[in-house]
Amino acid sequence: METVRRWTGREAKALRLALRMSVRGFAEHLGVNSAAVSNWEKRGAATRMRYETQQMLDVDLARSPTEVKQRFAQSIGTPVVTGLGTAPAPADGARTAKQDLGTRSRERTAAVLAAVNGQQHDDLVYLPPTDVRQLVANYIGSTARVCLVTGPPGCGKTRLSRYLATRAAGVDVQLLASDSWAEDFDLAREVLRYGSQSAGDDPLLTLEDEGEKLSRPLLVVIDSPQSHAVMERICHQLDGMLRQVLSGNLRFLLVLRTPPDMELAPYPVLSAAVMPGRGHPAGPSLKLDRWDVGTAREVWNGQRRPNQPPFDALPPKIRNLARLPLYMSLIRAAESTEPIWETNAYRLVEFCVASILKAAGLEVERAMAELTALARRQLAATWPHHLLPKIEADPPGTGDLAVSPIARLVRSGQFGGLTFHHDVIRDFLFARWLAQLIESHGRSAVTIELLNDLTARTHLSGDLRGVLEFLLQGLDAAAPELLAAVAQSPSISVTESLPLMLELTGESPAFATAEVLRGCASRCLHGNGLPLARALLRTSAAVGALGAEHPDGCCGYCAALAQPSGPTSRRASRRGFPSRPSTTSSVWRTSLPWRMRYFSLGTSTSSSPMMRAVPRN
Repeated sequence: METVRRWTGREAKALRLALRMSVRGFAEHLGVNSAAVSNWEKRGAATRMRYETQQMLDVDLARSPTEVKQRFAQSIGTPVVTGLGTAPAPADGARTAKQDLGTRSRERTAAVLAAVNGQQHDDLVYLPPTDVRQLVANYIGSTARVCLVTGPPGCGKTRLSRYLATRAAGVDVQLLASDSWAEDFDLAREVLRYGSQSAGDDPLLTLEDEGEKLSRPLLVVIDSPQSHAVMERICHQLDGMLRQVLSGNLRFLLVLRTPPDMELAPYPVLSAAVMPGRGHPAGPSLKLDRWDVGTAREVWNGQRRPNQPPFDALPPKIRNLARLPLYMSLIRAAESTEPIWETNAYRLVEFCVASILKAAGLEVERAMAELTALARRQLAATWPHHLLPKIEADPPGTGDLAVSPIARLVRSGQFGGLTFHHDVIRDFLFARWLAQLIESHGRSAVTIELLNDLTARTHLSGDLRGVLEFLLQGLDAAAPELLAAVAQSPSISVTESLPLMLELTGESPAFATAEVLRGCASRCLHGNGLPLARALLRTSAAVGALGAEHPDGCCGYCAALAQPSGPTSRRASRRGFPSRPSTTSSVWRTSLPWRMRYFSLGTSTSSSPMMRAVPRN
């Protein structure tokens, strides 16, 4: 394969000119955004390209005719180096026959995976779900056009996509990264661009034509859209694409970060095209989650180093957190678990990030500040708020962080800068900065407004939900009295903020004192108290705070508040149970029968510690 020693914007421009292409034409030819090409050429020799981009340019140069290579060599003034072990370019400048979309996609995916594997510093061997190969075989053999994979951040969704790309026999794969798309992206154009096919005047019609030419299945992976708006645009365009492109060889693997869940009902063709999951006709085709304890034990013990304890010797909270593959990887990278015997996810990530920076020989606080600036810049558009301090246009000194010792945290971005290896690291750093900001404001209206606004946005953004979870756990660890004061503030949202404060801070949050929980229970008596009642009934500490002291008061009301309305309520009335009343009824507040324990919150009553604690009449 023909390569240069190091690709920069200077060499990229030389190749474009040698091919006699415009910036837009060159971008479509490579399958990248035209803004990326313009940025390369603007920065010139100072451009720092990702490894996969350099390999992509290597492949394109190797395919070029002899006259193009000669013009390229003359332009840069240096001879072209020939690599070993690859096929030579076509003789006499003759181009190979035009390849279909699947073939070109397969070649690009191989180059991308080779580059990604070169940057992959996670030594944790990937353990795919046991039935994933059978799932893919069933999917390809079915009439379904879309396979929907969902899961929380850090559970291995992206690694699953790459695993399938290397092991899906008889299937070509595209690995589309939606985080690099512009706001006005065209999904059909992106699919064609990945395979170096011109989109023409109508990308959808061009894709329809290319789909008919596919000789075998082409699986287009769309991995983890970053915002709800992008997800909606993808679903809308995918719905239209499935209507237009009828080729059974064009399949899609849609990978979504949850929560929040994406509602597919507004996209009827897309919804109907999703392969049903095992045991349930609706919902995702495959739902990923944390490992069970047995799997986590097998992975840890099978790959632990001599200086690491067996899985069962880890602290209970660390064992529970290590069930998430990302957290197990960070624990291994930190080389120690001794300082974090009692912890939550916030403290765990904080300790691991600091350990990695320290092992790299960097000043931890300065490096944290530089990475935090990068995280703030990346999330600025996700949560614009007038109370947040403005950020600098370019984070200072982040170029020094692109070194191999901390490659577990950052990598080269598409446009030459840095980005995080995983969104969880970015969410943690942003939450850490936000927690410090909120602590500085203390018990103020600013703190309440920021929390209310952030929680209101979490149902539209998985990123902001991750930020909120780290934020609440950080405040609970560092300033529980502040969080307790916020929970008792009359301005805090009862429908969104307060329920999430109880749900996201872990099993036994420090801020959830008996006084706070009693206050939450009393606020369930007011309008819109159902979300808070649900959260309260799932809180184990509520049993001790409310069950013993108020056996006929707030605790019973919270149980009754969970009673579903409609036919269930009417059946309850016929059996001698009162139906769900108006929350303004003072009689109801003081005369709740404890038999209402049988009405749950949409889940099994046995899963609620408060329900289990309720005595029988």
